[in-house]
Amino acid sequence: MKKGQNIVKYVKKGEGAEKKEGENEGKEKAEEETKEKPEKPKRQRKIFEYVEVTLETVIPPLPKKSERLKEPNEGDYWKEVQKMDDEINMLWDNYKNLRNEIKTAMVEKKGKNEHATIREIFMKKIEEQKKIFEEFKAKKEELKEMKDSIEEIVFFFLSS
Repeated sequence: MKKGQNIVKYVKKGEGAEKKEGENEGKEKAEEETKEKPEKPKRQRKIFEYVEVTLETVIPPLPKKSERLKEPNEGDYWKEVQKMDDEINMLWDNYKNLRNEIKTAMVEKKGKNEHATIREIFMKKIEEQKKIFEEFKAKKEELKEMKDSIEEIVFFFLSS
């Protein structure tokens, strides 16, 4: 018997079993703490059908070299990874800049005894963009009117 081993025997009596405890009863707690996790059930392998190979079995030819997949190029892989890293860094920098913008705007509003929220700041930026867009539409409409008037003048001179 090994040192620190707890002897537990199950004796079958009729339908149930009775537990007989032996020596080292006080060490049960220590053993329970040191017990390993129960093993996970192993995955069962898929069962494949066996193929009988004889001398008459026709083996298909290998694909042509032009049809085979090319071995991946490690240099191209690392270039792509570097591009992705650069994009991530750029997005991260944009995020930090936006956060700094928001913080400074909030500090400025607090200095003026106004309560600033992120929503207010974004709404203000959206309003600015709408104003710029309206100005753009107005200029575009003016250009369209000028173009129409020029076409009328040209058409008038060409028809006369």
